Amino acid sequence: SIVLPSLGNKELLLKMLESFERTTRNPRSIEFLIALDVGNINKVLEWFDRENYSFRVTFFERKVTEDFTNDYYNFLANRSIGENIIAFNDDAWMRTQDWDLKIMKEIKAYGWSVYMLDIPDTARIKYRNTFPCFPCVSRRAMNTLGWLLHKDVPMYPADRVTTEVYFNAKRIIPIRNVLIEH
Repeated sequence: SIVLPSLGNKELLLKMLESFERTTRNPRSIEFLIALDVGNINKVLEWFDRENYSFRVTFFERKVTEDFTNDYYNFLANRSIGENIIAFNDDAWMRTQDWDLKIMKEIKAYGWSVYMLDIPDTARIKYRNTFPCFPCVSRRAMNTLGWLLHKDVPMYPADRVTTEVYFNAKRIIPIRNVLIEH
């Protein structure tokens, strides 16, 4: 499950969704849950209804908030059905072909049910961050903790704090053969 808030920018959303359409080996195994601020959903649905993707995309309308973590990411994660949930942005896109198979291979190799995936992204590389911009956690991990991104951090650095929790628990699976452009 890929969850993200969006302002409804058509070009950004299309670029992001089309990257997943091109690079995903099993597109029917993924879903997108996208939160739009109240008043933006109709304008997005006008052009989106003409698009045809192999995966499911569901839009949710949300009141404008400053608590991105709980009112967008955690809200969407709790409505997702995937075994893994990634916090994403509409100004990013997937660069790696068959990224889904590569990630599943690593998950299987570790054999854990509670984990966070450490997927590299170009912003992280550029700024030499020690944490992923797009945390991805197992469904079991989210259900155990009750959140995708740390619930006590309303915006940045929720990704860093989330990573610290999994790092301290020694439950991070490094993904080195997949890259997210951001």
